[in-house]
Amino acid sequence: MNSLRSFRKVPAITFLLVSLSATHGGQASPIHPESQVAACSKITLSASYLAEAKPGSGPTYHFRLFNGMGHAIVLAGPVPSSAHWFTRDGEHWYWRASAGAGGSLVDAMSAHGKMFAFRGTKRVDPSQLLRVAAHSQVEWEQGPRENSALEYKPGCALCNHPDDRDFRAIFAYAYLPLPQDRPIGLLPCGIRSTPVEMPPIR
Repeated sequence: MNSLRSFRKVPAITFLLVSLSATHGGQASPIHPESQVAACSKITLSASYLAEAKPGSGPTYHFRLFNGMGHAIVLAGPVPSSAHWFTRDGEHWYWRASAGAGGSLVDAMSAHGKMFAFRGTKRVDPSQLLRVAAHSQVEWEQGPRENSALEYKPGCALCNHPDDRDFRAIFAYAYLPLPQDRPIGLLPCGIRSTPVEMPPIR
């Protein structure tokens, strides 16, 4: 699988329902047309799965965020703000679960199209800001214990089929600040990672 195109067969209504039910920091994420943001250009997010240090400790991911722009960018934590899991049935990929908020596609048939963004409900905590200098990269490791958006939570029994063997995860970020936080200069566009290979999730 060389691109996100393999995931475009997922029905668009699936992502709409995911967006409607998504949460960020325990707060509901309302959906409005003005909550849609374009995908960032020159900013890339990638990740790799890290094997469990000990059985039952849960998955951990190594994230890499590259800022290819000519100026620094600022993001509001947690980053990523959402995660989306897929599994393959033959040649087609299907959505299985999502968690968090901010980053769900407006049109699931357009992998690089607009995304729904989480609308801030309280002031941004300065300690949660992630700053990335121009033409530089930051790396970090994170799991569900540090970021609840990384927890795999299928919404129904059919979403976790026992025959599923081939998994991928896509991580995303999209955030709209309160008016009071606009001077911080938070990133105004959304980011989605390339698909991350995963072991079977149970």
